[in-house]
Amino acid sequence: MILKRCPSCRGVADVERSPRCFACGVEIATAAPVLKRKRPPKALRIVAKDKKWSKVLLVICALVGGLATLAVIASDADPIPRILLGILFFGGIVLGIQSMRGRDTGTLGHVVLRLFAFAGMLVFGIIGLFLLLAIACAVGGL
Repeated sequence: MILKRCPSCRGVADVERSPRCFACGVEIATAAPVLKRKRPPKALRIVAKDKKWSKVLLVICALVGGLATLAVIASDADPIPRILLGILFFGGIVLGIQSMRGRDTGTLGHVVLRLFAFAGMLVFGIIGLFLLLAIACAVGGL
């Protein structure tokens, strides 16, 4: 890890991962002075730990969703929706693995990942509304 100080905002950036500053986005020159630190700053350590745990949760959610998707694909439903669901599932796996490895997925990858995020929020929103309705009915609110 090579930490360099940003000339614009004086923040710390890891130039091995990205040539731009994490805080302000300014490109850091290769001639910028290297910080004399034995360990990365506390903020970078916390972010790395949070990133690791979020990847673990993402993998767990992907496994549960993948098993459910495979169950639908293996069912006796109409073949066209099963094929479309299989294509979306395979595309999601490929884009998820590429994004977890730190590779740029391009514009199509960003659009598909946002579509998956929107679908997930929609499903969880509907489940939340049903839970609220069930609670309201149980306490006699309706």
